[in-house]
Amino acid sequence: MKRVFYTLAFLFFCYFQLSGCSASRENLIDPGTAHAFRTGFPEVKARVSGFFDEQSSPVVDVHAEISHSSLIFTSIDGSRQARIQIDGYLRKSDDSLELVQRFSQEFTIRPSEESERSNSLIFERRLQVPAGVYELDFLVKDLTSDKTSSLKLFVRVAAPVSRQADLTDIRISSLVEDRQSVVTSFLIPATSDSLFFSFFAVKPDNETPVTVTSRLLEIRSDREIPRPMSHMPITTGSLAYQGVDYSTLTEINSWSSTIEQPGIKPLYISGSKPNQGVYRFEVTISNTESDGTDSEVRRFRDFSIVSPNFPEIKTQREMIPPLSYLMDRREFQRISSIEEPDSLRRAFEQFWLRNTRNRNTARDVIQLYYSRVEEANRIFTGFREGWMTDMGMVYILLGPPVHIENTIDSMTWHYGFDRMDPRTIFRFERARVPGASFPFQHYVLVRNRFYHDVEHTIIQDWLTGRILIRGGL
Repeated sequence: MKRVFYTLAFLFFCYFQLSGCSASRENLIDPGTAHAFRTGFPEVKARVSGFFDEQSSPVVDVHAEISHSSLIFTSIDGSRQARIQIDGYLRKSDDSLELVQRFSQEFTIRPSEESERSNSLIFERRLQVPAGVYELDFLVKDLTSDKTSSLKLFVRVAAPVSRQADLTDIRISSLVEDRQSVVTSFLIPATSDSLFFSFFAVKPDNETPVTVTSRLLEIRSDREIPRPMSHMPITTGSLAYQGVDYSTLTEINSWSSTIEQPGIKPLYISGSKPNQGVYRFEVTISNTESDGTDSEVRRFRDFSIVSPNFPEIKTQREMIPPLSYLMDRREFQRISSIEEPDSLRRAFEQFWLRNTRNRNTARDVIQLYYSRVEEANRIFTGFREGWMTDMGMVYILLGPPVHIENTIDSMTWHYGFDRMDPRTIFRFERARVPGASFPFQHYVLVRNRFYHDVEHTIIQDWLTGRILIRGGL
């Protein structure tokens, strides 16, 4: 068990360090959004936005979520509680790095019916600042474990008066059971009933009207479940290899408005939640200058709709798709097509009991399997859920590797101490280097036919319950 823990911690480190920021892959997606997740440290999602307040003054809005499950709770006078300290340092994003504002606050978290339902501490802070570009160091310290998670976020604050038309950041809020909350992550669980997009447009002090056009676009992305390890290699030009195709954007909806009066104007757009996938909300403000030339400013915010209880697996329906790694195609299609809840539950139970023939063993195997699914979601999620990635597939079936090797364009997992045995070596190619045009970590398994015996053996271990003894290869 100790080896598994340290290997898992090392796997987190190896995966995140290649993004250029050990705290988050999401910094690459949006410099104003970050996610810190390391084993044993507070899990933090944070979003910083340049906005205007009710008096039309420029502000920086900070929104964060701290997961209760990542904190250390102690029992004091018969009640459980956790204590954290949140610190923020807002600096000018220039050579001076002048400290503009600082905040610090301690919180005591005592689980209640309300807090258990939210599962997170929600933190909000508004900072009044002049227009400019800033960076925020955001730190969350668990005062019991003395461990600190840190994130660095960047934000541009627009000026309320400008010679040219301008736009602020785009804020996404979700509505769940009549409760609206600011989205602090690139990932939005599908439990949201509706999404709200809000931003400010700045019109120059002239007589020329400006036009604000908003569009909701779907970005073509791979949503297929990974093919088996022993299949033919994936071709480099395919969507499965590329992951996300930013050259293919499909417009889902659009809105347009004209602003005639100078000053700042808040704009709010609401829409129903789209299906699971990758999306972009794009805003363009355009006007004609006095000399007759046209100018425009464009802002966008990318996001991904993921499973309702992400990263956890809570419902019977959510438990079915990961079974694709253990079932043949025909059986998987059959169970996936069952709509009636009781019939789906019976089919699920029959699948696990068919080989183990022991409810206690089946229960322990199911618990192990879906704990790995959730771990894969936490470690490997990029533009889609982590369990649907090649790394997630190998991790779920085989568990954490014994040893990991990194290069600039690949990662190799070793499941044995004999590094000459190809059946215990799994090499993942980095499909594309993360950057402004492709912000995700995306690795593709180098498939080979000699993995067929490995797949057959490990699947039988899962189906018979031998996995509880072996644990992996």
